[in-house]
Amino acid sequence: MSSFPVVHTCDEHSSVYYHLVASGARGVSLTHLDAHCDLKGTLIDRNAGRAWLRRADLPVSPSTYLSHLVAEGIAGEVEWVHDEVGGRPNDLGTVLYTSDLTRLAYLMVRRPAGPGVAITYGETDFAAWRQRDAECVLDIDWDFFADWRKTEERSSREIELLLGEKLELAPRRVYVAYSSQYSRPGRAAYDEFVRRLAQRLGARVEAIPEAPIPSAGGFARALPPVLRRALRASALRLKRVWFR
Repeated sequence: MSSFPVVHTCDEHSSVYYHLVASGARGVSLTHLDAHCDLKGTLIDRNAGRAWLRRADLPVSPSTYLSHLVAEGIAGEVEWVHDEVGGRPNDLGTVLYTSDLTRLAYLMVRRPAGPGVAITYGETDFAAWRQRDAECVLDIDWDFFADWRKTEERSSREIELLLGEKLELAPRRVYVAYSSQYSRPGRAAYDEFVRRLAQRLGARVEAIPEAPIPSAGGFARALPPVLRRALRASALRLKRVWFR
């Protein structure tokens, strides 16, 4: 990893997977600041520190790229940072824990064969989180700040927290994904955030190659944002009722 701080930008969060693969990285420590886990298809035994990709044919996408980074040993330590707006109850197709398998809703899920891969994994609330390791990659989804469910005042306050007290040690490598399908419209705010973050870190900004968009999910992407949000909200309400 370069000794010079760099902020990598991309539109599709799955671009991070291809960039880390191309860099030859192994066993990366990664802080994932995101409303969504992006670990769809992954089963984690948090006590044993093991993880399994439940479907070998799962394509790399914005919701699975972190699953592939873990399964391939590229990410060896993951800290998922979110607040009450995000997290597993608000994430469709979210990561599963082995402790979930005793619940009625998951009785049909089976632990994959084999030992899995080693993983150090945890969830941390944004209020308690601090970046204290310069070598830990900071992976940010803009939708953490620009989520439709947050007021602009709250988003602004959280951005100031990140640029202030949260970065106790400036990370040498940061990824920031725009994720327009989950964020409030308007690239200007995103661009301004990237500019201020790079200034705070004394880093250069570098756009990375965009990942191919998988054909799966194309219909949802084609829907108007208002309808897409309404359908997602309805699906989340059903999930909370069923998995209660």
